[in-house]
Amino acid sequence: MNAVPHENVTSIVRCLTESCATWCGLLAICLMNSTLADEKSSLSKLTGVVTDADGQPLAGVRVDITTAAPKAGRGLFCPSCYRDCTKWAITDDEGRFQLPNLSPTLKFRLIATHTGFATSQTPLIDPDTETARIKLAPLPTGIPDNRVVSAVITSEEGTPIAGAYIEPHGAKTDKRRWWGRVEGVTPTVTDTEGRFFMIVPDDFLALDIDVTADGFSGTRALLLQPGTDIPNITVPVGAQVTGKLIYKGTPVAGMSIAVVQLERGTDEGIFVAAIGDVTAEDGSFRFQHLPPSQRYAIYSVVGDARRSHSKFVITTKLLTVPASGESRDLGTLSVTTPVTIRGRVEHRDDQPL
Repeated sequence: MNAVPHENVTSIVRCLTESCATWCGLLAICLMNSTLADEKSSLSKLTGVVTDADGQPLAGVRVDITTAAPKAGRGLFCPSCYRDCTKWAITDDEGRFQLPNLSPTLKFRLIATHTGFATSQTPLIDPDTETARIKLAPLPTGIPDNRVVSAVITSEEGTPIAGAYIEPHGAKTDKRRWWGRVEGVTPTVTDTEGRFFMIVPDDFLALDIDVTADGFSGTRALLLQPGTDIPNITVPVGAQVTGKLIYKGTPVAGMSIAVVQLERGTDEGIFVAAIGDVTAEDGSFRFQHLPPSQRYAIYSVVGDARRSHSKFVITTKLLTVPASGESRDLGTLSVTTPVTIRGRVEHRDDQPL
């Protein structure tokens, strides 16, 4: 067998090397595209149709995701603080809509608004097993002014906020004053000019509302009175908190952490419960649009509520966030390895609780 000349061997090796590099690159691209396709295919899509009281399709209806909750287990985070709660759609000529690329672990509550129709809110819907079917009733005519609460929602710069979610959170009658759940008043969203109105029962003297909107920290307005007066409600952009997690000098990526307000009963803002984040490749985290000038705790998210898995935890720390529009950097926070605590909770008669 004849020997292959050295220069030919070099050419063959170079060719094989370049071919390998090319095919490896193509393989990497295919694998990456396959991974991205798998991730995208694992997401959920919520579809539905909106009709009038006679079953005729309604075009141009705005359908917002207002709140979400886990399909399994108890929700840890603020119901309106999930990323998907900023999404909305407009119905087509057949009254149909779709909301794609949703978390596959969540159920969603929708609210539908349309000029000339009463607002309608759905129960929680599982996109993977249910289709939303929303029916809008026409607004009743001849509603007296003392049954209508309205306002205009704006930013701190005075810009109207469209699509802000307005939820009743207390009321007053001539017999009692309470906070929390309000029967007989349907939540709504603001129109393109930042306006909303709610119809309240005959005996209501005033209504409290919570206002949440994408890109803002939200606010609470107390004792809005029915009538022709239309007040302006300003929603702050909120504060920001940043920082970085490290372990023995190395950034900790992909770790689930959260912040939560400590004062639940404040009248100076809104209580949004826990807000989560996952650290980036450099270990950094950022919490935006937090209700400003309040005390918070930052902690590790464990169990079913975490959005990623990590072998580390942080020690819970307390902090005060700055005023609206300002940012506070917590600097570098060290993490540690966790310990597991197991136990059993029982009644006094030794029966499991």
